[in-house]
Amino acid sequence: MLFALVSSSSQKRLDQGEHIGLGYKDLCQLNIGNPHVVGNVPISYFRQVLSVCVSPELLEKPNIYPKDVYDKARRYLDPESMPVSFDCLN
Repeated sequence: MLFALVSSSSQKRLDQGEHIGLGYKDLCQLNIGNPHVVGNVPISYFRQVLSVCVSPELLEKPNIYPKDVYDKARRYLDPESMPVSFDCLN
């Protein structure tokens, strides 16, 4: 099976049955940066948690993200909540 990344003009040609010369007859939708295109859940939550972990000062501004984002980030930033101890590295 041949997969190709095509422009909207190629998609239109395929929809009209004009696959000769394109080198393929079928398209497979792939997520190349926009999860909505293929029906995936957006990754906003993970990006928000990561942004708070990278910039902990955002914890002082609790109205930017939903509460669960701050709760998860606090858990990641709290060394007591980590399941593994890294004391051997000191």
